[in-house]
Amino acid sequence: MKTSPTSPVGSLGRALLFACLAFSTTAAYGQGEILFNNRLLPSFFAPIYGPQPDAPNLILHGNAITNGGALTYSGPLLLGSGYTAALYYGPEGATDPDSLILLATAPFRSQSSLAGTILAPAPAVTVPGYSAGGLATFEVRAWDNKGGTLTTWAQVLADPTAARGSSGLLTALVKALPDAPGLLTGLQSFCIHLPTGAAEITSQPHDAIVPPGGSTNFSVTVISAATLSYQWMFNGAPISSATAATLTITNANYTQAGNYHVVVTTDSSLSLTSHVARLIVQPSIAAIDKLNIEEWGVDAVRMTCDSTPNRTVHVEASTLTESSWIEVGSFSSPVIRGYFFDVFSTNLSRIYRLRTD
Repeated sequence: MKTSPTSPVGSLGRALLFACLAFSTTAAYGQGEILFNNRLLPSFFAPIYGPQPDAPNLILHGNAITNGGALTYSGPLLLGSGYTAALYYGPEGATDPDSLILLATAPFRSQSSLAGTILAPAPAVTVPGYSAGGLATFEVRAWDNKGGTLTTWAQVLADPTAARGSSGLLTALVKALPDAPGLLTGLQSFCIHLPTGAAEITSQPHDAIVPPGGSTNFSVTVISAATLSYQWMFNGAPISSATAATLTITNANYTQAGNYHVVVTTDSSLSLTSHVARLIVQPSIAAIDKLNIEEWGVDAVRMTCDSTPNRTVHVEASTLTESSWIEVGSFSSPVIRGYFFDVFSTNLSRIYRLRTD
């Protein structure tokens, strides 16, 4: 049976609907939020800095002179996903940072114009148990995540080589809809720092490609207040007398091609290992000959090539009238001198070049 718009059943249905809507609206509007952001112009800007190069153990809190404060930061502004920021909260009046609860984590922005700025995971972060007008205690922490391997504050504290820092405790107003989320307006700048006796590699060695007889450098930059020693390694074995921050290779030959890294040790026996950098010595053509290979029944071009043993060499060809290069084959030799046969061309005007991975 159908009910009329004025029937008791219809009125009851509308009443239940309105009640459900009212409950839903109240629940949504009752969630307190805070913006996890240290840059909200013109309200405030509290950039976060890296360790101070001349005093990496120094702990600094407070805005810089360039940002209305009194401090001078010499460390770089944190930039990119290699650093993590975390927002912690607790009740108003909390004094113990260890009692705070993690709300959210985020990387730093990668644009140089926004260096030192947290890349917030969402427009606002919900603060459990807080509603409009509620005050809460907050702390922002930041650390070098060692290529994404340190994902929690506990891991950071357990790693004596990890640079870390925190803002100190601040009180902020948590707001809820229909108001805009609360702001961390009491937040000020700080720098991450190394624990006493610690060291951190801030610049890693990079791959290098050189021609035979060429030169290159591998170097590492380490910040530490400790006394440092260096030992460079080639394919896992120590290099005699290679005990400086920079390793220079001159008159490079194919036996020197391979993997290089450095082990840095502090006077307290803390050891750091750099990334591995490859030295690639470009292959070269020593001679080109035209041959008749009777057992194959073909004419061929034979190239005598020098290259790093056991590394694949790609052979590309073009002609004097062409501008494009095509790969005609590849080879790998167990010794420096190897040979490649191009059986599809006896045209001595063909131009060849070599490349390696």
